[in-house]
Formats: sequence, structure tokens, C-alpha cells
Amino acid sequence: MGPRKLFTRAQISVMCAFVRGKKSNQEIAENTGIALRTVQRWTKIYREGGRDASPPPHKPEGRKRIVTRRSLNIIRQLEANPRIHNKELKVRNPVCWLR
Repeated sequence: MGPRKLFTRAQISVMCAFVRGKKSNQEIAENTGIALRTVQRWTKIYREGGRDASPPPHKPEGRKRIVTRRSLNIIRQLEANPRIHNKELKVRNPVCWLR
């Protein structure tokens, strides 16, 4: 199972409008480009919750990534000079390549 794709509120409202228009799940999936299983899950939530219900937006789980100062320093060097060679980066930042 791959990472979940985030959908906009506009896509959700379009899908809900199709449900109100009595479109089938297959038609909704074809028209919106959203996977059939996702449409099935969302239409179930919408039908059980009534007119005001809409699928909750997905919130990514897990810890946020932390960028160390050393890594940030290297990123800034690469942004300032994108053509810098990795040997030059190693000379400027010897601590980062210690094992």
C-alpha cells in the first residue's frame, strides 16, 4: 500500500455533488480521476452522515522531519552554488562525512 494522496476540499465537494446527482461510484471515479475504492469509501461516509458530512481530510502521521544545522549548512551551500562538486563539499564540511 503506497502513501496516501491528499485531496483538496474542491475535489471532495465535486464528489459530493456527484453523489447528490445520483451518479454511480464508477461514474464518479471516471469523471474525477479518483480511485474507485476511494470513491466508495467517501460516498459511504457521505450517505451515512447526510448532507453536511464530507470525508475528513487526511492528516499525515508520524514525526516531522528534523534538519540538523550541519545538513542545513550543506543545503545552503548547494543553493548558493549548485555546481559545487562533492569533493569540495567534503573539504568544506569534513565532519558530515565521518563514519
